Amino acid sequence: MKKLIITAFLMTLASVSYGQQSKVDKDVVIGMVSGLSLTMDVHYPESPNGYGIVFIAGSGFIRPLSYDARPLSESFERYGTTLLEAGYKVFSLNHRATPRFKYPDPLRDVQRAVRFIRYNAEEYGISADAIGATGHSSGGQFAALLGVLDGAGDSEDPDPVNKVSAKVQSVVLRAPNIEIATINTETSTPLITLLMNASPNRNLSIEETRKFKEAIPTTHVTEDDAPTLLLHGSADEIVPQGHSESFYGALVKAGVTSKLVIIEGGGHSADFRGAINPPDFNNEINSWFDSTLRN
Repeated sequence: MKKLIITAFLMTLASVSYGQQSKVDKDVVIGMVSGLSLTMDVHYPESPNGYGIVFIAGSGFIRPLSYDARPLSESFERYGTTLLEAGYKVFSLNHRATPRFKYPDPLRDVQRAVRFIRYNAEEYGISADAIGATGHSSGGQFAALLGVLDGAGDSEDPDPVNKVSAKVQSVVLRAPNIEIATINTETSTPLITLLMNASPNRNLSIEETRKFKEAIPTTHVTEDDAPTLLLHGSADEIVPQGHSESFYGALVKAGVTSKLVIIEGGGHSADFRGAINPPDFNNEINSWFDSTLRN
């Protein structure tokens, strides 16, 4: 009896109410790597529309190493609840990062999350055939990769979750960190250092160079990729709008349904701080997912 009471108490702690949304299930385990649990938070809308969105916050590819470090998944609240208000169930992800880990570990983690969500779609009450993804900054890079990589499952994997696809069907990117055309320029050095966990004072190995090039979403664009909306502030000094412009150009060239919204005066923050007469970008996001997932 005592054990049942404790279990019920822990379940109550794991399900927290936030404003207009019904609840959020914290730290849902989607897999384990070498004893390390990979988790996500599941945010439930008041009036679900039957579709799910994967959310990947920006982190600069870095997470603190302290035991009390704030989970990346908790950043979702900074981006508002408009997706929830529109009825979308939101899956806010954690992923491995530098300095402890390096690419492609974070990509594998977000792909695992999509596979897990798709495999359990019926339980979550969402469509398994129409899953969206959104991300900001470094999270935008991973969300973009979810839309352009094949993501095919491994039919021979003993884990049934890994048998299903990791490709999403619609993507929204806010100030995504995407396009570093070469790996020999000063502007690419920080990305190399962070993404590959490599010293900026040494040359990358052949294998590291290959992985770095594979991490650039633009190199994977094909005509069957997910429809993509890009939003970028013109005053973004951390990730210049050229990142979105180059990716948008590649999508258009391949014939992928896409849209680029440049927010004049907008900075790199979640709300494009400093924007001059900004458009209703939250409505842009909801409308994009409505038209590409629900129709």
